Amino acid sequence: MTSRPVANPASTSLLALIERRFGLHLSPHSTEHLRQVREHYLGKRKLLLWEHGEAGALMQEDYAKAVLISETARVLLREIEPWPRRKQKRGKAPQ
Repeated sequence: MTSRPVANPASTSLLALIERRFGLHLSPHSTEHLRQVREHYLGKRKLLLWEHGEAGALMQEDYAKAVLISETARVLLREIEPWPRRKQKRGKAPQ
């Protein structure tokens, strides 16, 4: 029997916020869907930054939407498939 990853309560509230505010349903069980959504909204973020510059993009509602959705997808992906940590050399403190 395989178990499906379950989102923690904080992620669940983020999912509810995105669905309520933007009408976008993110599936915490589909890594492919989350990757596609993240890449799509990262592209929108970059385009808005290119068009309006950093200060101008911060004034755009679409930029805030793109940031919120892409970062939520990133967090969910991290919960489902934790990325490997970099190995530390012996005797060195993390930076």
